Amino acid sequence: MSPAQLLYLATRAGAEALDLEHETGDFTPGKSADLIYIRPVPGSPLASVVERADSLEKILAAIFTLGDSSSIAEVRIAGSTVHAHEA
Repeated sequence: MSPAQLLYLATRAGAEALDLEHETGDFTPGKSADLIYIRPVPGSPLASVVERADSLEKILAAIFTLGDSSSIAEVRIAGSTVHAHEA
């Protein structure tokens, strides 16, 4: 599967499967979303790949394969910050 297909399955397809696509699943104005801000740790494998990536698809693939909890800078649930990593 491509990174784009994986992102679709994790977002829009999940919302459709739960019959919630009218509320969430994409970035349409007015829909709810829970978001994770990913900031690769300097010097990490993820940071190295992201720095050299020549497309958004390669960055997305790197996040799916190399991302871990150390890369999570912030978590927002329904617009409210519930976790923020202090740099």
